[in-house]
Amino acid sequence: MFPGVINKIESPNNEIIFRFKERVRENLKLDSRTIEFIRGAMRRVIEVGTGRRGRVKGLDVGGKTGTAQNPQNMDDAWFICAAPLSNPRIAISVIVDHAGQHGGTVAAPIAQYVLQRYAEREGWINVTQKEIGDVGK
Repeated sequence: MFPGVINKIESPNNEIIFRFKERVRENLKLDSRTIEFIRGAMRRVIEVGTGRRGRVKGLDVGGKTGTAQNPQNMDDAWFICAAPLSNPRIAISVIVDHAGQHGGTVAAPIAQYVLQRYAEREGWINVTQKEIGDVGK
């Protein structure tokens, strides 16, 4: 697929005004064992690794954190995630320039915030007000 920022445009009452056409650029030829290995690694990043702050309760999420050094000695932080991991319907990438901290610390909570609200809106999860903001717990 071609990367895209906008999938569809909706009215305030959730009517689809315009849906962008998906375009497949190239399909990777990966066997199922390789795909499951990658999914497992991304799942562990969220469950027990540096991406714990990207976790969304009740949703199978896979992620990857990163930190990039720059000449100003203020590291850039990044985080990518996809959900639901068995059949991803959304992918999020967050880059925080000059964050001075790691991707799991700064970028993952931003992605978690967006993903949690998207998942609730799509009906994938039910979130109580108390759970909102329980990032990385």
